[in-house]
Amino acid sequence: MEMGKLATAALADVYGTKYQVGTATEMHQQASGMSHDWAKARAGIKFSYHVDLGDSIGPYGYILPAAQIVSTARETWEAVKVIIDNLSSS
Repeated sequence: MEMGKLATAALADVYGTKYQVGTATEMHQQASGMSHDWAKARAGIKFSYHVDLGDSIGPYGYILPAAQIVSTARETWEAVKVIIDNLSSS
């Protein structure tokens, strides 16, 4: 969870967007077959993450207007850099 908190803090620093942090089961109904399940179980990837981007609770759902794609990518890139930096040092 600590990695998620660090990543969402970096993301929020860009435009102030707030994201929630929790396990995939906490954030969504429990479901099997999601990509992070496969990454861990089948591909043997030690750390797997599930990231929901976009306006999942607002009027657009997961389909953002084109005008929001670049800003979402910019803030998400900051979160990804934090994850990479922290994984490479662990």
